[in-house]
Amino acid sequence: FRLEDYDRGTMQSSLVKRDYRSWHPKSWIVGVKNEFASMAYDWNDLVKKRVIQDSLHALPILLAMETDTTSFHVYDRRINGSVLQFNTTITGNQFTDQNTNSVWNMDGLCIDGPLRGQQLAHVQAYNEFWHSWQTFHQTTRTALTSQDQFGSSSAAARLTCSTDTCVLSGVDHMLLSR
Repeated sequence: FRLEDYDRGTMQSSLVKRDYRSWHPKSWIVGVKNEFASMAYDWNDLVKKRVIQDSLHALPILLAMETDTTSFHVYDRRINGSVLQFNTTITGNQFTDQNTNSVWNMDGLCIDGPLRGQQLAHVQAYNEFWHSWQTFHQTTRTALTSQDQFGSSSAAARLTCSTDTCVLSGVDHMLLSR
């Protein structure tokens, strides 16, 4: 197998899945942790959206995917004590915050606008297979959207899993089918 084929999503194998509804053991995730919590984000979801904003136990984070769909970054969204909200649309490898309409590059550097010269702090993140991440982070939460998982809406849903149980929260209603 060639990993560049996996990166592009063109690898044909029953061992690896890039299906949005899969969360198979060999599915790729982006894992983020701090001293209080850990979270797994579906790689395919990040490739599709290119920007994901979340909070990891009071740490506001931004996940951003570059146009090559293999390079990603995770940043702390706080600047000067304020939490920035980012637009969900990326132009090339630049994104804009909603607070000041400043433009940021993929290095987390503000290159235009009132915050020009400010730098977002990097947050350590890992690109791993789901089974590997879950083995070492057994209380990790997973970030899903109900549209990706259930095909209904874009409301945020959380699937929290331990080694033997999963709990779904943040969904008012859903239709399950086999």
